[in-house]
Amino acid sequence: MANFIVQSLIAPVKYKNLQNAFDKVKDEYSKQEPHTDMEINKVLKKYSYPKDFSLPRGSDVDKVDKLFSKRQLAQLSLL
Repeated sequence: MANFIVQSLIAPVKYKNLQNAFDKVKDEYSKQEPHTDMEINKVLKKYSYPKDFSLPRGSDVDKVDKLFSKRQLAQLSLL
């Protein structure tokens, strides 16, 4: 497993392939990005995000999902 991880980290990256993959993700996200409250709620119902995941004591909030607005949670879950 260690060899696999190291090989993955040092493998050469073809910039063109990376750029193409990024553009594909960006374009698809742009088509589906939620803007209205109705779209945000629809995305939050369809895709998963860390609900009810507790944070350590002393954190500003008790659950991970309280760190973000509903819109941010929808955007992150869509990605």
